[in-house]
Amino acid sequence: MKLAEALLLRADMQTKLTNLQDRIKASAVVQKGDKPLEDPQKLLREAVGVMAQLQEIICKINEANLAAKL
Repeated sequence: MKLAEALLLRADMQTKLTNLQDRIKASAVVQKGDKPLEDPQKLLREAVGVMAQLQEIICKINEANLAAKL
């Protein structure tokens, strides 16, 4: 994977994570007796998966930056 691809992937994952956070917040607060539009637990599991992938990409980006010689 090239550095530029990794940077684009990181940006996409950060956007996806922000979107998931907003959806989790919206699903976590509902009136008594109502059901949330989406399952907050499912969204949390998905967010944890995205964070793990994001961590991998960030580590690879950092490794590539350290390996680059000026």
